[in-house]
Amino acid sequence: MAIRNDGAAPSDIQQQFTDFAALPIAIDSIVKERAWTFTVALADHQRLTVYDAAYLELAIRRDLPLATLDRKLAVAARAEGVEVNGG
Repeated sequence: MAIRNDGAAPSDIQQQFTDFAALPIAIDSIVKERAWTFTVALADHQRLTVYDAAYLELAIRRDLPLATLDRKLAVAARAEGVEVNGG
């Protein structure tokens, strides 16, 4: 799409894929156990989308700060004791 719509060069796109491949990406296997239980309950409790609750669940479980500009998510995160950057 970038090549067709933005006129990006194929070499630029290849460089982006190379950059992505170098990122320290980890697969979180625990999410399978919690997605339809704790995360859905958290979404319901905090009146969030399951999508937003998934980020919040990860921040809670990993004891990580949450970066968001979404006010509702920031309020919910703080209510759950999560440090918020940006919101």
